[in-house]
Amino acid sequence: MNKEPHTDGMIVQYLLGSLPEDETERLDELAIVDDEFAVRLQLAENDLVDAYVSGELSGETLERFTSFYLSSPKRREKVRFAQVFQKAPDQEVVTARAAIGLPKQSRVRSGDEPVSRPGWLRGLFSPPALVWGFAAIALLLVTAGVVVQNRRLQAEMVQAQSERAAIQERERDLQTELDAQRSASLEKEREMESLRDKIARLDQPRSSESPGGQSPENLMVVPVDLAPQTRGINRLSTVSIPAAADLVTVQLELESGDYQVYRAELKPLSGGPPVWASGRLRPRAKESGRVVVVNLRPRLLKSQRYVLEVSGISSSGGAEIVGSYPFEVKKK
Repeated sequence: MNKEPHTDGMIVQYLLGSLPEDETERLDELAIVDDEFAVRLQLAENDLVDAYVSGELSGETLERFTSFYLSSPKRREKVRFAQVFQKAPDQEVVTARAAIGLPKQSRVRSGDEPVSRPGWLRGLFSPPALVWGFAAIALLLVTAGVVVQNRRLQAEMVQAQSERAAIQERERDLQTELDAQRSASLEKEREMESLRDKIARLDQPRSSESPGGQSPENLMVVPVDLAPQTRGINRLSTVSIPAAADLVTVQLELESGDYQVYRAELKPLSGGPPVWASGRLRPRAKESGRVVVVNLRPRLLKSQRYVLEVSGISSSGGAEIVGSYPFEVKKK
């Protein structure tokens, strides 16, 4: 095909769809078979898009660009790319344009007026200029990608720090709640111990008079000595309580004296809740070891089998069962 001169203005009109149909078809074919024209067409199109993005188009050229050129999805994508590319720092754009031989500013004019760029247009046809131009564009794209990635990582870091601070604050709140619950639980345990002590004092006979208003020497006391239950077969101790008895005093031998304070609970041997609980019991020294003494009202006991469970109380308020004392009551 014979090559004919094509002005920049004609190429712009071709890109804007302003040429007659036969001329448009001829340039379509030329863009396929003529590599030099294809390169020139590509450069002109890039310059046209650049002028549109920079706001340099006006009049009929701007109208044709928006109505014809932007009707193609592929071309609209190219315009969007150029808009993103234009957001790069001005110094980088100037550097890239200088690297490929472009001037700082260029303008596409309306009508058939040619776009005068003889210097840079000739330089673009040389292979070295094309290589350096593409390299500069690639460098700009990589730089833009790194900037976007850094900003995304910074946003993720800020979000992670915010979430970490929220978790730490929630952890502090939960710790405060747990401390408050422990304090309240300890206070309740102390109150329970105080109430048990009061109950024990009420259960103890007074020094001046008996539970029934009698003097101590007139009390009928039933003494009972119990040893702790072992793993072997033990004979069940029997406690006989006369009808006139005023008090049952039970002495419980301790297997070990590891605690300074003890507590006792009376339960049915067959199971069930306690029918009586002591206050804080202090151990006493005997020839055979240490013992604790509990005083039971006869009216609390029935003719059945019971077990006294003795627990050692630690300094922190915890309780540990240290002995079980089963026995059978027979009331007369």
